[in-house]
Amino acid sequence: GQASTMTGTIAGQYVMEGFLEWRIPIWVRTLITRMVALGPAVAVAVATSSNPRLNNTVNEWLNILQSVQLPFALLPVLHFNADVEVMGERFALRRTFQAVCWVLAAVVISTNVYLVYDQTSERSLAVRLAAAALFLVYFCFLAVIVKSDIQKAWAYVTSLCRSR
Repeated sequence: GQASTMTGTIAGQYVMEGFLEWRIPIWVRTLITRMVALGPAVAVAVATSSNPRLNNTVNEWLNILQSVQLPFALLPVLHFNADVEVMGERFALRRTFQAVCWVLAAVVISTNVYLVYDQTSERSLAVRLAAAALFLVYFCFLAVIVKSDIQKAWAYVTSLCRSR
């Protein structure tokens, strides 16, 4: 939890420094990014400190939420690192390594499905249906992110089948 919080904090700081080009003192920028990243975590910890069971439940859901969000960062990284036009011939991922990375990404996404299923399987039908609907939307968003990669993979597989 702490590592992911710090990673998000530092990433936010770099965004504010570089992309937004905010010209504010370093200590103010650091304070803002730390408060945005750490403030909610501290608030949840303080609010649930008197009830360990609630604290554990909230912590589990926050971990699942972070895990579910991971593919939205992972898939674009795989996409751009596999693109020869972006990375150049020398640095683009080779096909074998791409395949391994995409399989690992599928494992992460499958794990997310299992985690949410495990958390919602004993809940009411309405909660399970809501989770299923949200996962449908989730998969649609992921499909949009990797649409061109799926098309390239399909073209490659069909070309292999035709050459036989």
